[in-house]
Amino acid sequence: MAEMLRMMAVGGAFGGPLVPDYGAQATQTMHRKVGRRLDPTKGLKFTSAEIVRGPNGQEQHIEVERRHAVLVPHPDEIVFEYPVSGPFATEYLRHLRDGDLIPADQATADAGAQLGKSPINGHECTFDPTFERSLHKMHLEDPEDPEIELKKSADVLKSVKAAIGGGK
Repeated sequence: MAEMLRMMAVGGAFGGPLVPDYGAQATQTMHRKVGRRLDPTKGLKFTSAEIVRGPNGQEQHIEVERRHAVLVPHPDEIVFEYPVSGPFATEYLRHLRDGDLIPADQATADAGAQLGKSPINGHECTFDPTFERSLHKMHLEDPEDPEIELKKSADVLKSVKAAIGGGK
């Protein structure tokens, strides 16, 4: 069995499933998601009212344009690693079994496959060397220009392989 579970976030409809970073929540009380980060510059714009004190000391109502923060693929966390002996390894294995995460290497796929089929959706954990369901790959694809899509997909695949030690 592998010493580290190597997993990738899954993309899909409405961004795909959100898997908590259990370690960050337990030790740092941070609400993080595997393979994603919060970006306050990419969400939808909205206008909100704010009360401020004017130069004369009177309260004034002004309208401020803001954006909703959204979760986007984390550029530095293509492959998420977690030790097999860690306290939350079982949770990550369940997410692999249910298809909420995809394995980034064969050893992780084998560990997830030991749990069998998912009782929720019948998914089986298998290794896909093309990383078709990867959040990062799906996010970079541009359906309007197939040449750009192929180059970006090849770059993502190359960086994923380099991150997990495949490098070729």
